[in-house]
Amino acid sequence: MTATWSSTSFLAVLLALASSTALAQELEHIAVSADRKGFVLTQSGKPFVPWGFNYDHDVKGRLLEDYWDEEWPMVKKHFHAMKDLGANVVRIHL
Repeated sequence: MTATWSSTSFLAVLLALASSTALAQELEHIAVSADRKGFVLTQSGKPFVPWGFNYDHDVKGRLLEDYWDEEWPMVKKHFHAMKDLGANVVRIHL
């Protein structure tokens, strides 16, 4: 596991958090753990284990940026489904 985040990973975390019903001020920041082998929530010190999905294309093979404006309710439905399955991150391929 590396401490380097790509812009795609950052965007994925932002979108995953944006789909949450929690308010931004209620969310804890995530940091690299002291042993540099994982992640922790900065306020509580609890471990954070990223678990989620790749969101790369729809059944027609289109990338997200090709249809999210016209089909946002479907995208939102997908994010809710991933959250219901326990995901806390989604990596998006643009």
